[in-house]
Amino acid sequence: MKRVVFLDDLKEADIRPQDLYNEYKRLLEQDIKKYFSKTSLLKAIDCPGCSDDKPEFLLNKMGFDYRSCSRCGSIFVSPRPTDKARRSFYKNSDAGVFLRTNFLGNTLESRSEKIISYRIQWIMELIEEYLPGAKKFLDYATRYPTFLEQLSANARFESIISVFPEFYDKKSLLRGKLKIIDSEDGVGGGIDVFAAFEVLERVFDPSRLIKYAYSVCKKKGLFVIISTTSSGFEYQVLGKNSPNIIPPDRINILSLEALTAQIEQAGFEIIEISTPGRLDVEIVKKAYEKNPNIPLDPFWKYLFRHRDESALHSLQEYLQQFRLSSHVRIAAAKK
Repeated sequence: MKRVVFLDDLKEADIRPQDLYNEYKRLLEQDIKKYFSKTSLLKAIDCPGCSDDKPEFLLNKMGFDYRSCSRCGSIFVSPRPTDKARRSFYKNSDAGVFLRTNFLGNTLESRSEKIISYRIQWIMELIEEYLPGAKKFLDYATRYPTFLEQLSANARFESIISVFPEFYDKKSLLRGKLKIIDSEDGVGGGIDVFAAFEVLERVFDPSRLIKYAYSVCKKKGLFVIISTTSSGFEYQVLGKNSPNIIPPDRINILSLEALTAQIEQAGFEIIEISTPGRLDVEIVKKAYEKNPNIPLDPFWKYLFRHRDESALHSLQEYLQQFRLSSHVRIAAAKK
C-alpha cells in the first residue's frame, strides 16, 4: 500500500493567519449560541467511528460536548447538529460569511499554491495509475471554488459535479462543464472519482457519506478523502488542549483505524494511506509556548526548549513517514 511524504515546508500562518483565525473563532462562539440554542437542532449519537455506545466526556467547546471513544480512539461531538442545520449555519451566520470572504478569501493564493495544487496533482497521478479512462468527477461539499475552477480547466474530465458546495456566494461565477446540485439524488451513478476533502470531519454521519460514495462510483471508481485524524501527533500529544478542536468544523476527528475500517466495510479497497501533514510539530510547539502549563510529556518540553528547527523538521518528516501526522489522505477503489 502506497504512502507519501512531503519534504517542502508549510507554515501555519500560510493557511491560518492567527488574527483571522482568532476572529473566526470569536464569531463562531457568538453565532453558535444564537443558532444552536435549541436542543431540537441537536441529536445525540454513538461513536461515529465504531458505534460504541459508551464514550467518555472529553471537554465542552463553544457549547458543544466532545467525547472520546476508548474502543477506536476517535473524538467527536454529541449531541450534534444535523447536516441541514449545519449547512444553514455556514450559509447564514456571521462566522460562515467571515470564513468565506475573509479567512479563506485572504489565504486563497497561498492555499492554491500550497494545498489545492497538490490535491489536483494527487488526483491526476491516481487516475494515471489506476483509472486512465476517468471522465466523470464528483466533489462533495467543497469550500474552495478555486479547486473546481482549476479542475474544470483540466481537459481530463468531461463532467464535473459539485454536490452541496459550501461557497454560497460564488456559485453563479462557475461556468463550463461544472454542474452544481444541492441533492444527492440528482447524481445518478457512474462516477469515476468521488472526492471529499475536509468533509468527513464536519458531516453528521461519516459512514453514511462513505456508503453513498460507494453507491454512486462505478466499478474500480476512486474514492479520495482528505481529513483530520485523532491518531496524529497533534491530538495524541495535546488531546483536549488542541487549538483545532473547533465545532462545527470538526465534529468528527476519527482515528486512522476507524476511517480505514469504514472505507473497507463499505466495499472499497484502499490503495493509499498517507499522513502528509506539515504542521503538527509547529502546532504543538506553539500551543506549549502559549500555555507552558498544559500537561505535556517532559520529553516534548525538552525538545521544544533545546532543539533547533532542523530537529523539528526531521520529527515532522518522521510523522509523515510512519502515518503519525494528524492530516490524512486516503485513496480507495471500488471493488
